[in-house]
Amino acid sequence: MNSPLFDGIAPETQERILSFFTERTFQCDDTIMHAGELGNEMFLIRNGEAVVKVNGSIVHKFTPGAVIGEVCLVQENAKRTATVIASSARLETLVIDRDKFNEFRLSMPVLIQQVIWNIAKMLGDKLRFANEEISSRQGVIRALRSENMENTRELNQRSWLQRLAATLSFGRSA
Repeated sequence: MNSPLFDGIAPETQERILSFFTERTFQCDDTIMHAGELGNEMFLIRNGEAVVKVNGSIVHKFTPGAVIGEVCLVQENAKRTATVIASSARLETLVIDRDKFNEFRLSMPVLIQQVIWNIAKMLGDKLRFANEEISSRQGVIRALRSENMENTRELNQRSWLQRLAATLSFGRSA
């Protein structure tokens, strides 16, 4: 399977790792995980697509080979950081829970190092993406604030001019 989870791992060894996973299928619009809930499973997308939703908006799409939920697998009592929803008619995943992951870790201590290294790289990529998104949105917010300040200044000037005109008109008609 082509996934960053298996970078640097031979195909025959990948099969041994996959023996610790179980299959789980979702239909379109099924929720795979909710932000804020406790999690203990990691999902590997085999076929289909899923999307991340934040405040009801789609912010990212996952395709085959993508890994989701890895934070909760390697960090005890971690809460899900995103809501992920199946976005294709059929989403096929491979799932490993914390118990099976620990079983894998104990039975293949050398191999687990590469898998954890790959998870660390994936988390780094996701963090970089999130930072870029935050930075980009902050730029938009700054631009909107600047535009809002300019509009407020312009409205204040108009208001002042209208008051001045009204005062001058009042003075002439008296």
